Amino acid sequence: GLFVRLTVADTGPGISRDIRERIFEPYFTTKVQGEGTGLGLAVVHGVVTRCHGAVKVESTLGRGTTFVVYLPVLSEEYVIDDEEPTGDAAARIELTGHERILLAEDNPGVLKLQKKILSNMGYEVVGCRDGLQAFELFRQNPEQFDLLCTDMTMPRMTGAELAVAVLKIKPTMPVVLCTGFSELINEEKAHAIGIAWYLMKPVSRELLTKTIRNALDG
Repeated sequence: GLFVRLTVADTGPGISRDIRERIFEPYFTTKVQGEGTGLGLAVVHGVVTRCHGAVKVESTLGRGTTFVVYLPVLSEEYVIDDEEPTGDAAARIELTGHERILLAEDNPGVLKLQKKILSNMGYEVVGCRDGLQAFELFRQNPEQFDLLCTDMTMPRMTGAELAVAVLKIKPTMPVVLCTGFSELINEEKAHAIGIAWYLMKPVSRELLTKTIRNALDG
């Protein structure tokens, strides 16, 4: 099909290859603490992907960087439905709960925020800073947890590896994977290893709580 191409370029210092592989990850930034959120490119990538487009980046050290955004051209009028159902046809979704959630996230700010969100909804949340820590805690008593919510990119054990290890012990365990841009995992690969719930970062409070409740309800 036809695409609209938007090109943004600069003549700055460029981006090294190792950093270029991570620039679309939520919360990843090369700026000093307090000067950047690391969400800008992640949001752009998320929006463009949801529009069935693509973002390409080319960079040469010492010469600059070029971002190219491709968006599909619509051949007919397109009406966007409201994300949330309204009126009498909308079923009321109860998002609160009392279940015990194992939460694995290596970013301390995100871990604190997600733990607060879920705790405020009534859940008992146990937070871990990496996948291996979460697995060791789970292995001690698998029945104490009702759901695993995990980040993908973490030290020592990735979210996908954690999910596989947990599901091997407790196959009925609901698993929610939250990930940014990653070449290691996508929704199809996640489903193939038993992860039923796949969310792209940044994840809103509403989407997180709704997904958790739906996953627990089966």
